[in-house]
Amino acid sequence: MKRVILVGNVTAVNTLRELEPEADIWGCFEDFTVGPLPPLDDMAAFRRARGTYYADMPGMYGTVFAELVLDPFSNLSTPSLQEMMHDPSLAEVEPPDFSQVLRSAERIEIWGDRSASDQAMLLFLVTFLEILGVPADRIFTLMIETAKFVPLGCLKKEDFPPIREASPLGSERAAALRVLWHAYSGNAILPKNSAVSAEMEHAFAIRAGRQADPKTGLNNLQRRMLQFVPDDWTKMARVIAETMAAGWDETDTVGDAVLHLELERMGKNASAPVEIRGAGPEMRHREVRLATQGRAL
Repeated sequence: MKRVILVGNVTAVNTLRELEPEADIWGCFEDFTVGPLPPLDDMAAFRRARGTYYADMPGMYGTVFAELVLDPFSNLSTPSLQEMMHDPSLAEVEPPDFSQVLRSAERIEIWGDRSASDQAMLLFLVTFLEILGVPADRIFTLMIETAKFVPLGCLKKEDFPPIREASPLGSERAAALRVLWHAYSGNAILPKNSAVSAEMEHAFAIRAGRQADPKTGLNNLQRRMLQFVPDDWTKMARVIAETMAAGWDETDTVGDAVLHLELERMGKNASAPVEIRGAGPEMRHREVRLATQGRAL
């Protein structure tokens, strides 16, 4: 039986290969709590829109994300994104056809944790699988719980529960999750009378906060970072590190690359609250300081 496991963090792929050696493991390197989420019935357009969002990363980082039009999942059989960023010629390596892998699988398991990004990934996958024509009876889900919340990609092999039995998705739940995806990818407002888990409800709240505030033009990630931008020039890496070190909701597991991107985007606003300088693509090579508008905010 061809068994495919889709996991909410690409860094977990190698660990899961040790735990589930007979399965084909694919990890998600996307974060669906940020950026545009157009309809999935045109996957090429969806990937182009995501690439355009990431294109605001400076230098080679933005070029690679924008031009490769990548699938949101990888089984690490091709060069990593980091490798391709430093050597774009590696992008010529033909990746496996993700859609064909899913169509041919006899059993598909979606593994995730309580994070908002994994809740969003579940909605994305269930909707995408339906578009591919994969019947719900071939789809199973498993939430990995730990005593203290740790993102699935950070778990060691011994941290996983010894018994890992995924539950059938079922056609009724699949239909409900597809409705939720359409709401989530739109205005991020839960449909009335929706019976959802606390984790899913919270994921909607986080996604709603990613929308720009009409008064300031900033989303919740940008507002967090603005607190740590000083009047004098300082390295972007310091601002991003201090933002992450300050901590916030533990299930909002957005990473430093997205924070870097959102800081860059904040510097491009019409009334930019920050000024940015530096030519290198790395956050440690770029500097940021408050602009007059930022002091007012």
